[in-house]
Amino acid sequence: RTANHLSDTASDDLALFLDIDLAILAAEEAEYDEYSENIRLEYFHVPLSKYTSGRSAVLSRFLEHERLYFSNDFSLLEDRARRNLSREISKLQHLSQQFDIGTPKTSQ
Repeated sequence: RTANHLSDTASDDLALFLDIDLAILAAEEAEYDEYSENIRLEYFHVPLSKYTSGRSAVLSRFLEHERLYFSNDFSLLEDRARRNLSREISKLQHLSQQFDIGTPKTSQ
């Protein structure tokens, strides 16, 4: 979350600001996938194995929070955001299993 975001409470204005910052997490599936692909491009200089483990850890920390969104307007998007995060973590885990230090494993 943005510089520690929040534990569980926030003023109305701060809650809305932070929720807007995390709004992409609750995007429609195709839009979220494009966002996550763009994140990978931003970190293309990071080796795939480090990227997948680091990104998975960040996303997992989001899922550990009781709430992702704090304002009433965004709380309705909580389930979709959690599905997107879980789906991306699964993709990252699959990717890390398919590649061993950047070398594709062959199927038998």
